[in-house]
Amino acid sequence: ARLGLTATFERPDGAHEVIEELVGGVAYRASVDDLAGEHLAAYDIKRIEIDLTPEERERYEEAQGTFVDYLRTSNLSLTSGSDYQKLVMRSGNDPRAREALLAKQRAREIMMNSDGKVRELGRILDRHRGDRIIVFTAHTDLVYRLSERFLLPAITSETGAAERREILSRFRDGRYSRVVAANVLDEGVDVPDANVAVVLS
Repeated sequence: ARLGLTATFERPDGAHEVIEELVGGVAYRASVDDLAGEHLAAYDIKRIEIDLTPEERERYEEAQGTFVDYLRTSNLSLTSGSDYQKLVMRSGNDPRAREALLAKQRAREIMMNSDGKVRELGRILDRHRGDRIIVFTAHTDLVYRLSERFLLPAITSETGAAERREILSRFRDGRYSRVVAANVLDEGVDVPDANVAVVLS
């Protein structure tokens, strides 16, 4: 018998389909709400939507349009992670598939790195001057941009283990009140002193 335990079963890359083959389907599921207050910290979620600038919107629509046009003309639909893997495999010998993937990546980068998000983060940091804040984002480039703009200690996959431990130690003991991280802290970090998390997605 095999047992698998995860906080993130469904994955955008479709890897959960392989997990089901290896260990079987989900036997028990508990939501974050079920665990909040006893096993996890209580929390409130506030979603803030940001508009792209006209120039960002134009670039986004052009890139996204290239991606959507390819899907439409190739009769490909992306309903699961394995469908996305098919597109990736197709891009190896289909220049249009490759251009579609690159266009999707450009569109995502425009959304992730919008100037409005950076400005809004500045407002959040100002509003929460007395709070302990961790900022999460998926892009390493954005981590460094935010680190430089707001003078935040940065943790990415490029940060060595000793430096990462030092930054987190300084955050825990209060020498740092804010940290920005790219994907490396979004699973399995226990920093009970943080009372605000900002997810730029």
